[in-house]
Amino acid sequence: MEDTSTKWKDFELSVELHKFYVDFIVKLNFFYYAITGAILSFHFAKDSPEVSGLRYYCQ
Repeated sequence: MEDTSTKWKDFELSVELHKFYVDFIVKLNFFYYAITGAILSFHFAKDSPEVSGLRYYCQ
């Protein structure tokens, strides 16, 4: 009985660890896209000839 209990606790620990890592990756991904979006919004909001050409090229 002890062996089954130990395996079950190991399984629960693994599941909790994976939950933590998946949650961390989702938050990191959201942070990355938020920062990238802010930088691109700032860049394309500028009115300069170099940016205007790039703006029309990307569309």
